[in-house]
Amino acid sequence: MQLTLILTVCLGVILASAPSDGVPAYFTASPMISSRCPMPPGPYPHYMANPADCGSFYMCSWDTAFLMDCPTGLHFNTELQVCDFPINSHCAAAAAATKAHVQDTNTTTTAINDANHAPADIITTTAPDYDTTI
Repeated sequence: MQLTLILTVCLGVILASAPSDGVPAYFTASPMISSRCPMPPGPYPHYMANPADCGSFYMCSWDTAFLMDCPTGLHFNTELQVCDFPINSHCAAAAAATKAHVQDTNTTTTAINDANHAPADIITTTAPDYDTTI
């Protein structure tokens, strides 16, 4: 009787800690990407690069591809099938995205309103354009 009570309480705690907002724990890929998963699966996990984001990849489980994220600052290395430093991953999408991000964030606009300037003068400064690719 006591064992049944303990198991019931443990099950209740597990169910209460599960996500209740209906959001899946993992995001599945589109059928077009999932169709590239090998069937039947081999003895080792099958990973595929995410063409839209170098910081993530797809992991196949039977005929479904699940989107997985690399730790912050790492990119998926298709050759080694691991998350790796960006310089080792040779991901073209990452270089383009990083360069676009740098160019988009280099402009600062400041509104000045004091005795030395006309009301709300707008001063725009732009950082030098540089390339972060190697």
